[in-house]
Amino acid sequence: MVDNVDRAEWAEAALELFGNMVMSGEVSEETAQDLICDIGHFCRIQLRLSRSETIALYETAIGCWSAEDNAPDGEPHANDKAEVEVRLAGGLS
Repeated sequence: MVDNVDRAEWAEAALELFGNMVMSGEVSEETAQDLICDIGHFCRIQLRLSRSETIALYETAIGCWSAEDNAPDGEPHANDKAEVEVRLAGGLS
């Protein structure tokens, strides 16, 4: 059965590869943030998702992470609901 330790190890492998490609091999909070950011670019460019569709994808992923994080065995019965709001300085969104 897959648990959160397995998921963390998969994420670590992805971050190590990404870190080697763009961060001189470094795996840190910044590496994770940059990969999350670049996934947004991938969704917009390669998957042709709109900005709102990309944010909705992040909301679903955050809800999934939250549900898995809160489930004792890492296998929740349903995803949590997450809402993401993007507010930029100067009133841009």
